[in-house]
Amino acid sequence: MQAASRVKLGSLPLVLPWPYLACGRDGVIRHANRHLARLLGTDTAALIGQPLQKWFAADDGNGGELARVLGKVTAGHAWHGRVNYQSGSDRVAIEVVFEVDPAEPDQLWLIALENPIINEQMVMSARTELRLLQILMDHTIDYVFFLDMEGRFVITNSAFQTALHVSFPGQEIGRELGEFVEEQTAKEFAETSAMVLTSGKPLLNHVSQFRFKNAGGQWVQSNKMPVFDQHRKCIGLVCVSRDITPQREYEEKLRTAIRQANLASQAKSDFLANVSHEIRTPINGIIGMSELCLETQLNAEQQSYLQSVLSCSNTLLSLINDILDFSKIEAGQLQLENISFNFLHCLEETVGQFSFQTLEKGIELVVDFDAGLPHLVRGDPTRFKQILYNLLSNAIKFTDEGEIVVRARPMELDENHVRVLLSVTDTGIGIPANRLDVIFQSFTQADASTTRKYGGTGLGLAICKKLCELMGGAIRVESKLRKGSTFEVEVPFGVPAKQPASTPIRLAKLKGLRVLIIDDNQTNRAILLRLCEQWGFVGAGAASGLEGLDLLEVGVRKKQPYQLVLLDQHMPELSGLDVAALMLNRPSLVGIKIILLSSSLNLAESSRAATLGVSRSLTKPVKQKYLLDLILDEFGDDASAHGRRTVTAKTDAAPVRSEPTAPGAYTPRHILLVEDNPINQEVCVKRLTKMGHKVVVANNGAEAVEQYRNKEFDLVLMDVQMPVMDGFEATQRIREIERTRDSYTPIIAMTARAMKGDEEHCLRVGMDGYMAKPFRTAKLAELLQSIEPSSPASAEPAVTETEEKHEPYDLRNLLGLLEEDDADDLLLATEVYVRHYLDEIAALEKAWKSGSNEELFKRSHRIKGGVAALRARRAQRIAQEIEVAARQGDRETAGKRIPDLIGEMRHMVENIQLASGKKSKPAD
Repeated sequence: MQAASRVKLGSLPLVLPWPYLACGRDGVIRHANRHLARLLGTDTAALIGQPLQKWFAADDGNGGELARVLGKVTAGHAWHGRVNYQSGSDRVAIEVVFEVDPAEPDQLWLIALENPIINEQMVMSARTELRLLQILMDHTIDYVFFLDMEGRFVITNSAFQTALHVSFPGQEIGRELGEFVEEQTAKEFAETSAMVLTSGKPLLNHVSQFRFKNAGGQWVQSNKMPVFDQHRKCIGLVCVSRDITPQREYEEKLRTAIRQANLASQAKSDFLANVSHEIRTPINGIIGMSELCLETQLNAEQQSYLQSVLSCSNTLLSLINDILDFSKIEAGQLQLENISFNFLHCLEETVGQFSFQTLEKGIELVVDFDAGLPHLVRGDPTRFKQILYNLLSNAIKFTDEGEIVVRARPMELDENHVRVLLSVTDTGIGIPANRLDVIFQSFTQADASTTRKYGGTGLGLAICKKLCELMGGAIRVESKLRKGSTFEVEVPFGVPAKQPASTPIRLAKLKGLRVLIIDDNQTNRAILLRLCEQWGFVGAGAASGLEGLDLLEVGVRKKQPYQLVLLDQHMPELSGLDVAALMLNRPSLVGIKIILLSSSLNLAESSRAATLGVSRSLTKPVKQKYLLDLILDEFGDDASAHGRRTVTAKTDAAPVRSEPTAPGAYTPRHILLVEDNPINQEVCVKRLTKMGHKVVVANNGAEAVEQYRNKEFDLVLMDVQMPVMDGFEATQRIREIERTRDSYTPIIAMTARAMKGDEEHCLRVGMDGYMAKPFRTAKLAELLQSIEPSSPASAEPAVTETEEKHEPYDLRNLLGLLEEDDADDLLLATEVYVRHYLDEIAALEKAWKSGSNEELFKRSHRIKGGVAALRARRAQRIAQEIEVAARQGDRETAGKRIPDLIGEMRHMVENIQLASGKKSKPAD
C-alpha cells in the first residue's frame, strides 16, 4: 500500500478568511494578513514593527491589561477573550484568541474568531449581527421592539426602555407589554398585534395612545410588521412606534384655531349681511321714491333736484358696494361665475355707461377691440365689468382733457383658452412714481392729503387687484406725472367651441365700399379705419371738416366718389353738422350717406340734423355691431339708389329718466308682497299698481302665511330678513300649504343681504328666484314678464291643434331668423341645455316614479321654462300639458306625455349637436 502524500500547508495562511497577525512577547507586530489590515483600515506594511497596543486594547479599554495578557499566554494555555479596536470614530469589540507559535515560543498569534472575509466580503457572525442591530436600534428616537408569538419582548431599543422606565436594560426581556402599560392600552395593542400575526400583513401608520403605568400618556404612530423565518413561518412581529404627542397637541391647537377662525368668519359674514341689509334698505327707498316722483308732473327745477338726489343715491350705493365687495373678498364670501358671454358686447356696454360723463368733461372715450379676440368667452362677466368700471371711473375722475382709450388684445390664444390683455389709457394727471406701489393697497390713494381734490374710498383699485387675482390674472400700472396713466389687466377666459359668426353674410355685397372718416381724434380715426378694413371697405381719414370736404371733392373728380361719411359732431372750427350743411350745398356731394357720431345731440342739434337729412346717428363710443347694422341698413338689398329707408336707427344712448310703462303692457297679476319696511312697501306697491297688478301687503312672514292660507296668488315677492318670521321659514310654510291644495305659486326673494350663498339658500328652501335690493323698475318689470302664473288664480291657455303641430326643433333655421344678439343668446342657452338635459330627464322620471304630483309639477314647470328659452315650441307645449295634468291630478295624461317630452328633448340635443358641427349619436 502506498503511503499517503503529505499535505503542503505553506499556502494556508494566504487562504484563511479570518483576520490574524503574529507578534513577539514585547507586542511588536511581525506579520499581519490583508484581512486584519482591512479590519483596522490600513495596509499590512503600516502594521509591521508597530506595537500591538497602538491598535488594540483589552475589552476594558486598558492598554496595560493587553500587555499582561501577552505575558500569560504559554504553550498549551491560549487566551480567549475580546479586544477593542478603533473603527473610524467608534471603538469596536471583537472576539479573538492569542496562541503561542509551537515552533517559536517567543512568537504569539492573534486570530479573530468572527467576521471572516470571503470573496472580499465580510461575513458577520450572528452575535455580531445582533450587536450591530442593537447599536442601530439604540441610535433611533423611535420605539423599536420585537415580540414573539406569545407577545413577550425579545429585543428592545434604549428609547423604548426609557419609555418603559425599566431599572436596567434587559429587565423587560421575556415580559409582556401589559406589565408596563394600563389595561386599555394593553388590550388595544394585543388586538392589533393579533390581527397582524393572523393576517401576515403589516399594519402601517396606526395611531393610538400609550398610557404607561409609571408615566403619563403618549400618542404614538406605529408600524407593525410580521417576522418570518427561512421557512416562511411567522415567529413574531416587530413594532416601530414614534411619539407624536407634540404633533397631536399642535393639531388640536390648530383645529381649535380653525374653529375660532370659522366662528369669526361666520360672525363677520353675518355682520356684512346685516350691514348690507340695513344700508341697502333705506337706499332702496330713496331711489325708489325718487324714480316714482320723477314719473309725476314736475317743473324743471324740481326735476333737477330729484335728479341730484338720485345721482347722489347712486354714488352712495356705489361706495357702499365697494366697501361690501372688499369685505366679502376678505371674508372669502365672493364666488366667481363661470358662464359664457359676449366679450365685445360686455366691454362696449360697460364703456357706454360713461358716455355722458366724458361728454360733460369734453374728453374722448374710445374702444379698440382686436379682431383676433373671440367674441364668445367663458368666465365671470359681472366681475370683469366691475374691474373695467372701476378703472374707467378713475380714468374719468383724473382726466380733464384729452382722451381715454380702452384696448383689448389677446396675449395667449388656443382652441379652449384665451388670456386677454385689457388696458385703460388716459391723458390725466398721472401718478407720482413713489405712489405706484401703494395705490393697489386698501384705503389708499395717490393723493392722501387733506387738501386732495378728488374723493373716493381708496378701495376701487384694491378691489380690482383682488378680483384679478381671484380670476387668475394680474394688474399693473405705468404712469407719468401730468402725462397720464395706463392700467393693464391680464385675465384668462375659456373659449366655447361654438362662436357666433364674426360678420353677417350680407356684408360680402358691400366689399369695396368707399368710406371717409372725418374726426379730429387720431385714435378714433385709426380704430374706425381698421374696422373698415376688417369689413372689406376702402377707408380714408380726415382730421378736420375742411380736409374732409377736400377729400370728398377729390374723390368725385377722380371718379372714385365716397359712398359713406362717418362724421364726428364735436370738432373744432367746423362741427359735424356744419360739414353736413356744406355737403348739402355742393351738388357734387349730394347723395353721399352720412352717419353722425356724437356723444349726445341736444334738441337744437337733432332738429338741425333732421333738416339736413342726417337721419342716422350713433352714440360715442361707437359700438361695432350698431355701426355695422346701420351701414347694412343704409346699403341693404331693399335700399333704393335714390333714397333712404325710413327704418328707425338703433341708438344705445340711455335716457336721462325712465318713462313709466303703460299698465297694459303687462298681464295683470294678483301679487302678495311680503315686506316689513314701510317705505319699501310703498315703493313696490306703487310700482306694481302702475303696471296694472293687484297687490296685497304682508308685514312679516307670519302675516304672509296667513294671507296665503286664505287667498290665492299668482306670485309672491318675499323679503328675506323680517321680524316675527323670516322669508325662508315663510316660504317653507307656504309650500306645506300648497301640498294640501295640489297647487304651486312662484316665490321670488327680495333681499338686501347680497352675500355668497344667499341665492342658493333661497332656491334650497323652495323659492323660484332671487332679486337683490335696491332694484329698478326695469328690473322688476323684466322679472314679472319672465314669470308665468301657474296657480289656479290664473287661467291656463288651451292647447290648440295648431300649437300641437309645431315643427320639429331646427336650430339652424332659428339662428337664420334671429338678429345677432338674439342668436348669441340662443347659442348660449343651447350650450347650457346640452350640459344639463340628462339631469333634467332623470329628475322628471324620478318625480313620476315618486307618485308626487307636486314634484311632477315642479319638474315639468322647470323643463317648460328651459326649453322655452331655446324657442322649442313643441317641447314647451308638451311640458305644459304635463304641468297642467300634474296640477289636476291627471296621472294618466301625464304618464302618456312624459315619454313624448323625453323623446323631444333628446331630438333637440341631436339637432343642436348637428347644427354645431359635432358628431351626433342617438341618446339611449
